[in-house]
Amino acid sequence: MLAPGVKQEVTGADLVCCADVDGNGSSDILASSAIDGSTVAWWNLGCYPDDAYAESSILFLGGDPGWGDVSWTAETPVETGVALQVRASDDYMQMGTWSDTLTAPGSLQGILVDNASYLQYRAILEAADPDTTPTLLDVTFTWDPLGVGGSEGPTTFELLPFSPNPISGLIVVSFGLPSAAVAGFSVFDVSGRVVFQAPATEYPAGYQQIQLGELAPGIYICRMRAGSITAMQRFAVVE
Repeated sequence: MLAPGVKQEVTGADLVCCADVDGNGSSDILASSAIDGSTVAWWNLGCYPDDAYAESSILFLGGDPGWGDVSWTAETPVETGVALQVRASDDYMQMGTWSDTLTAPGSLQGILVDNASYLQYRAILEAADPDTTPTLLDVTFTWDPLGVGGSEGPTTFELLPFSPNPISGLIVVSFGLPSAAVAGFSVFDVSGRVVFQAPATEYPAGYQQIQLGELAPGIYICRMRAGSITAMQRFAVVE
């Protein structure tokens, strides 16, 4: 039963907090609004669902990739779990249906449709006890920017755009070489200071990837030098 002046809806909440209002051992939600007649709303949470999910933004991959793998790391206390669903499309307005639930990392081939430039994932968090929750730390997707069209490979030296951009988590540089060549990579911040450098190394022809070290949030420029060729791409890192 609600106290006088307390209701279960509010417009334009200016304060939201959690508290065990009725003393039943479960945290409830309170919200107040000066816009809505200085009233208070109370949502009595007598029980919690066993699972909930959070959806990622729709990620543009910059082309039609050949799918690789998906992996994730999570902290999962006893009687908790983390699973994923994925979907891909060539039209971000119609992403289609979610895949079956993936309970372990693995290959995306046969799970996602081919020739799709947009990718989205849904993280499903499960817990038997409302006072214990799993924590999803990161999600990593791999794909071949060459796609599935059977191309013979790059015909020029290419430093591919970073995708997703901005980046949160693992930073991967993708590039293509029409023939075996020595290539070096440098990363600069907006002040021009070198923050990462990969020594010049000989790479085989084709599309390649290297991983950068950890970078603080900010705007960066990656430069690739291969023979007389120089290419640059800008990317951002977020928390």
